Amino acid sequence: MLEAMERCPVCARLYAIVVRLAYSALVLLLVAIVAFVGLRLAPGDVTTQLLDPSRATPQELAFLRHQLGLDQPIHIQFLQYLAGLLQGDLGLSLITRETVVSIVANAGIYSISLAVTAFVLIFALAIPLGLTAAIWRGSAIDAAVRGISGVMMATPNFVLAVVLINLLAVQAGWLPVAGSGSWKHLVLPALVLAAEPLGFATRLVRTSYLEQAGAQYADAMRMRGLSESVIRWRHIMRNALLPVISLGAVQVRTLVGYTLIVETIFRWPGLGKRLVDSVLTRDYQVAQGLTILLAAVVVVATLVSSFLYRAADPRVRDE
Repeated sequence: MLEAMERCPVCARLYAIVVRLAYSALVLLLVAIVAFVGLRLAPGDVTTQLLDPSRATPQELAFLRHQLGLDQPIHIQFLQYLAGLLQGDLGLSLITRETVVSIVANAGIYSISLAVTAFVLIFALAIPLGLTAAIWRGSAIDAAVRGISGVMMATPNFVLAVVLINLLAVQAGWLPVAGSGSWKHLVLPALVLAAEPLGFATRLVRTSYLEQAGAQYADAMRMRGLSESVIRWRHIMRNALLPVISLGAVQVRTLVGYTLIVETIFRWPGLGKRLVDSVLTRDYQVAQGLTILLAAVVVVATLVSSFLYRAADPRVRDE
């Protein structure tokens, strides 16, 4: 089989794509299993949210569990959920009776706006800051950029959230403390969400540029008489930004994880906050659906990053 793929590079690339897609599907299946089992092993269940345990009789609680199908063996429940999932049915909220699809549609707009704003902030600032620090290596500018990026990487986002709320919302009164409704409500959550990834990306751009600037091919171009600007912007920059492409998938994973915290702190009505609320109330269908959805976002981002990296680097593509 390996010999056949060596004779057919297109077949080898298609095989690699199929393997990656199969691996991604397996990851999502494992996420679904962990989310399903983990929620049901946690103490309590959704019946305590629908009925007052202090007033409801054991018979009423048992009847409600039977209506919701929670009295069936866990593997039967999972197979039924998986069958619906494969048909595109994410289920209904056990508490509000909304479809999970409608919850995703309503809350997803807020999460997308927050994540996109933070993502743009990360790379719109990290690339110029990292390049500036690398070009002015050893200067006060370089020290300032490295110092600020180090602080952003070391500060937990919930601590940064408290500091920014106190400075910009409570003391200065420039921005609202929490909630949604206007672009001003988006500023603080986006800054907090982007801070740590921004510091890491800035350091990566600086380090990658310095490595490429000291590479043998750059020295050979200088010996040939090419101007420093041509070497810098046409050759070094392209190679230096290759790790940044891979970083994109890492940043998506980081943003998805931190969104749960940031949206909860700022009461931003996105998917992260809905997921936290659904876990606390044992709203199984919503928690499972949102967990799988967020995992799918990470998987797709990883796939796209991998394909972009292979397209940008001929050496990886040929392998």
